[in-house]
Amino acid sequence: MSKYPTLYHGTSFRALEMTVEERAQMRKDCNAMIDSLWQYFEPYHSAGKICDLEPRLNTNNDPRIFVNLCNALNITSAEKIGNTLYDLGAFYVTTAEYKAVSYASKSFAFGETGLRAYRMYEAIRELKFENWSPSDELVKSIERVVAFAEAPERPAVYVFTDISPERLLMEDGKPIINVSFKRDRSFRVTGEIIMDPAKAIPVKQFADSCDKRKWPPCYW
Repeated sequence: MSKYPTLYHGTSFRALEMTVEERAQMRKDCNAMIDSLWQYFEPYHSAGKICDLEPRLNTNNDPRIFVNLCNALNITSAEKIGNTLYDLGAFYVTTAEYKAVSYASKSFAFGETGLRAYRMYEAIRELKFENWSPSDELVKSIERVVAFAEAPERPAVYVFTDISPERLLMEDGKPIINVSFKRDRSFRVTGEIIMDPAKAIPVKQFADSCDKRKWPPCYW
């Protein structure tokens, strides 16, 4: 395990260009939105009645909002019950180019946490805020997250060649044992991560440089 593997991280130039304090505030804003919105949606989710909302979220024959909401709620539920695959405060990398491209394409809302917050907000916005009254402080958080999510997208892929395998954990947080880095895998990284925005690669440029014949067809 002396040779450092090549690892990829899908992200956004806009996130990379933020200060440490700005990123911390954005994470705080996203988590505040998720916690508040979860209180609204959780009774539907836990009772298996989330489909009751589908007709009200599909008024324009666009199933996207409902499907995205269900995905966000499923991830939030898993995180709330302590599923170790969903430690969304961790930093993840992957050995798979196509996964990095996919993650980058979802980075417009500030990573997985921001994406959940925004998807849940899209739904509540369509529902006209029924029975949900955010505080003034939360309204400010919503404004910041929505402004980030609805700004022009600038997806990027960051390539790491200097992360020691000793700093990696499996995706669920368990130690890695006899892991082949030639397989498509994702890992958590321990320790400090420093990324220079100037070294990130625009996602299209990165994807165009890849041999897509090695990718699953659905990612072409």
